Amino acid sequence: MLPYALKSKANSSRQWAFARAFIAYAAGDAFGVAHEFLTEPIKPIPIQLLAKSDWPFGGVSDDTLLSILSIEALANSDSTN
Repeated sequence: MLPYALKSKANSSRQWAFARAFIAYAAGDAFGVAHEFLTEPIKPIPIQLLAKSDWPFGGVSDDTLLSILSIEALANSDSTN
């Protein structure tokens, strides 16, 4: 899905636009994962990527992973059914 779009020379294509949007979505997820499930919000909100003790640095949550699975399932499904 994304590797092909990233190699594409046609940066104005729909595929490239989708790839950029998805990368931005995943980056937002990586920045937000440190804030998930906190009882008290982090204040002030930092402008750098935070680590989480039980999470790999820069890791994404299930939001991105479930989106990838959904996109792959839709891409591989038979649209006639």
